[in-house]
Amino acid sequence: MKYDGIWWEIHIGKSSWDYGTGKHGANTKNAIKYIDFASKNNIKGMLVEGWNIGWDNWGNKTFSLTQPYPDFDIEKIIQYGKKKGVTLIGHHETFGNVSYYDSIVENAFKYYNKLGVHYVKTGYASSLLPKEYHHGQYMVNHYRKVVQLAAKYHICIDAHEPIKATGIRRTYPNMMTREGVKGMEYNAWGGGNPPSHTTILPFTRGLAGPIDYTPGIFDIKFKSDRKDQFVRSTLAK
Repeated sequence: MKYDGIWWEIHIGKSSWDYGTGKHGANTKNAIKYIDFASKNNIKGMLVEGWNIGWDNWGNKTFSLTQPYPDFDIEKIIQYGKKKGVTLIGHHETFGNVSYYDSIVENAFKYYNKLGVHYVKTGYASSLLPKEYHHGQYMVNHYRKVVQLAAKYHICIDAHEPIKATGIRRTYPNMMTREGVKGMEYNAWGGGNPPSHTTILPFTRGLAGPIDYTPGIFDIKFKSDRKDQFVRSTLAK
């Protein structure tokens, strides 16, 4: 399905992942705004990054996956979404602390299962702890463990910073999709993606399996939020 969510505005500096900044983007009011937009435009999902306690501890790599920040009423948001036909997509950012994530992931899936959330985006956006490689045996086993536990709790996985597609989705259909591609966030940083990027993907990354890909944004000038960057593409693309 298509989804919108609270993450792009963070990349361009309009809001923040961190609760203590005073610009926290993952708050109830903002989530409801995104749900309303999704409902109006026949978008079935809404993803929120920065909802859980721990984003202000990125350097320490400690986090909770069952405790929302005080300004994020997850139960209210989920119920509001149901009324609007929009499901919350859960988010598990590990900050690369894989061994810690291993110790809490089952409880985190139990938590989402109880809330009626059946889609989770995982993330490994930092150097890995322990010092392993994404395609080494340790991480291969980890990714498989996550998919197996997710299946146990009726949850589909959308893996970001993933291991390459391997065909495991034939055994575990809940391994729904994965990123592993330069998406929209790169347009908020230095070089960005040229229009040709999207035309190449079907013949490269797309050969391996489904992609969770953010193809574009309509506000190519970022309005007043940024002066040093813009989307290096066009509305037509």
